[in-house]
Amino acid sequence: MELRTVRYALAVAEILHFGRASEQLLVSQPSLSRQVRALEQEIGVALFERTSRQVRLTAAGEQFMPLARRALDLLDLAAERAQESARGALGQLRLGFVATAAIDVLPRALALHRAHRPRVSINLSEYTSGEQVRALVAGDLDLGIGRDVPAVDGLQVEVIRAEPVSVAVTQSDPLVARSEVRLEDLVGHPTVRLPPGRAPQIDALWAQVPETAVNDWPNREVVHEANQYMTILALVEAGMGIALVPQPVTQLRQSGVCFLSLAHAEASSTLTLAYRADDRSPLVRDFRELIMSSELALT
Repeated sequence: MELRTVRYALAVAEILHFGRASEQLLVSQPSLSRQVRALEQEIGVALFERTSRQVRLTAAGEQFMPLARRALDLLDLAAERAQESARGALGQLRLGFVATAAIDVLPRALALHRAHRPRVSINLSEYTSGEQVRALVAGDLDLGIGRDVPAVDGLQVEVIRAEPVSVAVTQSDPLVARSEVRLEDLVGHPTVRLPPGRAPQIDALWAQVPETAVNDWPNREVVHEANQYMTILALVEAGMGIALVPQPVTQLRQSGVCFLSLAHAEASSTLTLAYRADDRSPLVRDFRELIMSSELALT
């Protein structure tokens, strides 16, 4: 059963006149009549009663036409959905993100993506950068917004932006009086950090802080670990130590905590976008182009 023939029959059923239907369809009336006859022969029943004065649907035609219209509408919808999917306008994305991305970049990216692609749903999961890498490699995520993600075989990793690193201290800390803080100024201070590997570039900065003499016990560094930056800031406020934090964390205003500029050439932490290098999904391509665009002002 050819779709064109069904469309011809539907046009005649709507107008109930072969001549006017042929004009609407831009086909000759004899050709239209032959096409409808062929459809009736294929189905095995007459769909129209034809007289010299009028054309009307048979009982079989009354049953056939609404279902045929519904079938064609569904086919049109299927074609539309396929086209939307091919250009990244329809479907579902699985997106992982680190907590610091949720402070600034992620909300703006999601709002912009929703405005451009309202029919694409995004399944969000908060993961550490390491968890994102493992999930991407395993095929459990499509994209990951991470922090300081290194090059990984099989993944494409792009820098969304490099974010300055600040020193978080209590308002009463003597460092507050300095116009800028150097790594040497952090010697001997108790510190509050994420577990090793969670923010490699910040780990690298801590590694460059000169070591305190072993026998200088009163000033020896004590390290406290916390899994979330909100917890780190709370511990800083409680006087447990100082912390190095990426720029978005400075937006989490904690009473009693000051954020100081760190004067160091490598005082930055990168926010990254990772996805499988062989992923050809238009949804991934579309989201990647959007989040890396200047419209988000991420650079």
